[in-house]
Amino acid sequence: MRVYALKDTLQASFGGEWGNDCILGEGVAVLRTTNFTNTGNISYCNVVERDIADGKVQKKKLRVGDIILEKSGGTKNTPVGRVVYFDRSDKIYLCNNFTQVLRPNLQIVDGKYLFYCLYAKYQFHVTDGLYNKTTGIQNLQMDRYFNLQIPVVDKEQQYKICKQLDALRAAIEKKKQVLRKFEDLVKSQFIEMFGGGQYPECPVKEFVAGKVESVRRRYKPKDQIRYVDISSIDNKLNQMTGFTEYTLKDAPSRAQQCIERGDILVSTVRPNLRNIAMNTFDDDRMVASSGFCVLRATSCERNYLFVALLLDNFSRKMSELTTGANYPAIKDSDILEYRIPKPPIDRQIAFARFVEQSDKSKFRIKQSLEKLEKCYKALLQKYFG
Repeated sequence: MRVYALKDTLQASFGGEWGNDCILGEGVAVLRTTNFTNTGNISYCNVVERDIADGKVQKKKLRVGDIILEKSGGTKNTPVGRVVYFDRSDKIYLCNNFTQVLRPNLQIVDGKYLFYCLYAKYQFHVTDGLYNKTTGIQNLQMDRYFNLQIPVVDKEQQYKICKQLDALRAAIEKKKQVLRKFEDLVKSQFIEMFGGGQYPECPVKEFVAGKVESVRRRYKPKDQIRYVDISSIDNKLNQMTGFTEYTLKDAPSRAQQCIERGDILVSTVRPNLRNIAMNTFDDDRMVASSGFCVLRATSCERNYLFVALLLDNFSRKMSELTTGANYPAIKDSDILEYRIPKPPIDRQIAFARFVEQSDKSKFRIKQSLEKLEKCYKALLQKYFG
């Protein structure tokens, strides 16, 4: 094994382009950090098209095997420095000016191997602190990042490592696909039982309690809280993945809302991303960001309300109501005024039982998924930790 500085493993590295709004015709597909996933994959949903000069397009178009680095952006819980692996050849893509392209020198290192190495460094917090913060935006210190140490084994070993990790990633994604199919089944059952105008519609506010308790009324500055923000939500599986512990005095200013088990959290920022989840933690220290509308079902089955808000109709309506170009958002009142069917409680209970049976099957799959993810993390640690 030989250790290189990252900069010495690259054939090229360059920043992305943003260009101008498209006025006539089609533009060039540009990937943004909103297309990054925390698993290192690229989401090709909502890829924007921009007007960029042909010369820049030819110079900066992405190639299969490129690694895209988030060099500006980040949040407290998701610091700048995420990487994704580019693997598409169907058309021309660029990336935006908040990113940096890392093109591996294939004489030294395989692109996928280098991606896994950089992904591991991010996951194991090696890159934490390698940034400056200006006007609320984290900017990666590129000189320090380019000097990260990269352990390079021989090519045959690189391929073997990548094959192992690829297989685990594929197995993990397959489990997640099964979970998503269960979600689709539940949504289909909802439409079958309650769709088609069978029941009168009422606004969501008629199903829920009023505002939840303010954090300042329940806790003292030195009390421990468990904070949930948008980074705590898996918007593919619509579930909470965790929380961050703080004393109240050190918590973000948006830590405002006390939540209970069974509360439904709907993000009011970029509603098209569907950051919606139910709080499954039985803990009286849970606090949600003010960026969520918190719904506490009182006049309906909570699973009924939860699934009603996961349907495409809700997402489309909230997207129509979004305001603000730089910070697209909706108001709590937009959610509370949204109308859903009001079936008899016995029908809601029947649906809730169906959801509970589905959840039991999902629980077994999630256990298997957790084992795979643990194994994946252990291998990353073994090879790159």
